[in-house]
Amino acid sequence: MILHIDDSPEIRELVNKLLGVYGYQVIQAEDGPSGLELISQLKPSLVLLDLDMPGMSGWDVIKQIKADPNLSQIPVIAFTGSIVPSDRMQLLAAGFDNFLTKPTSLVELLKIVKSHYPGDTP
Repeated sequence: MILHIDDSPEIRELVNKLLGVYGYQVIQAEDGPSGLELISQLKPSLVLLDLDMPGMSGWDVIKQIKADPNLSQIPVIAFTGSIVPSDRMQLLAAGFDNFLTKPTSLVELLKIVKSHYPGDTP
């Protein structure tokens, strides 16, 4: 199961449809607090996390995930509209396992998800 946390309903729905075609179950959260609640309850295999959300940002969410020993091993992929080379080091230092920029291609999305999703198939 993949948890996708993003404030854009259009992006969440698109990712859900694209990954669903390949057999992945995607659960959606519209903001950081509801995403953290779902992570604690469901313990997903992978988290796709938007960085730029109102209220609690993706940066705030990753801090809480990595601070919790029960959640810290879950791979988290940053999913953001903009990234510059200096951000890459910050993302890795914050605990993100990888990142995707929006818009992304289906090929790149699948490549990153497959590389961090536990096991060979969803």
